Amino acid sequence: ATGKPIVSVHEKGCAAEELLQDYPLWFEPESLDPADVAAAMADAGDAARKADPDTAARARAYARSFTREAALAPFEQWARELVARKAR
Repeated sequence: ATGKPIVSVHEKGCAAEELLQDYPLWFEPESLDPADVAAAMADAGDAARKADPDTAARARAYARSFTREAALAPFEQWARELVARKAR
């Protein structure tokens, strides 16, 4: 949940794309060619230095959806409701 740029290096169609597609500081190389990967890393480096506060805030907000607390909250709610029903 740091709001830092991410460069993902993988074949097209990887499940990571689905998770990262809405992340405002995601940089995906055009291909796995070293020159394309280097260009994506350079773009991410520029973004790390130049990202405006709004973009960084949006990145942190998006990243918070992947914290342990956010991931477990629906299960915790379900478990509490289940226990409450059983207690009746």
